[in-house]
Amino acid sequence: EGSTLGATIMYRHLHKYLEVSADKGASFVYGYGKHTAIQWTRFVQAIETMTFEPSERKECVEAAIATFDTMMAWFTQTHEAGDVG
Repeated sequence: EGSTLGATIMYRHLHKYLEVSADKGASFVYGYGKHTAIQWTRFVQAIETMTFEPSERKECVEAAIATFDTMMAWFTQTHEAGDVG
């Protein structure tokens, strides 16, 4: 859900500079469109009502860190290989 929220910024720039839209090349970053903020609020509310054991909380944090580390490694490797301009 966090990436969906962040994608709204990407969508605004893509729409402004490349003139793409949700139905013309930018549907992935458009996400929930005008409903993104309310979906984010609902997601946060759902998470806040959940209870986690300390071990579960630790597992969630470790999984998030591993995900972002993997993404950074992939982006770095792709950029160094010259696949991204």
